[in-house]
Amino acid sequence: MGQESQGADETFIKFIDRLKDTIDKKVECPKAREELLNKLAVSNANAECKRIIRALPLEPEPTIQQMVEACTRLTTTEHMVALGVSKGVAEAFVAQNKQNMRCFKCGELGHLKVECDRLSAETPLH
Repeated sequence: MGQESQGADETFIKFIDRLKDTIDKKVECPKAREELLNKLAVSNANAECKRIIRALPLEPEPTIQQMVEACTRLTTTEHMVALGVSKGVAEAFVAQNKQNMRCFKCGELGHLKVECDRLSAETPLH
């Protein structure tokens, strides 16, 4: 069981499921299984989940359910923030570059041909 560590991109719940399966196969006593699961869940979690678990109250000791909820909630929030930031950066980059782009339809700067609202002489009106 020494190599049962959470992967950097592995969700905490998948890690716990995998860890529990391994413990269930190797340990017969239910009480020992529970204690071992609690200890290994904390010590073998990835750095992000360890940080989250260490922020939970120490008394009483957090349950597996509380650890799973905390890791799921915070990693989801952090993921959404990261997505929002990267989307904002991408939009700003596109907007900045758009100012220097030239339309191949009218020749003006600031928009693309697909966005051009000028009617060309060769575009038939239906």
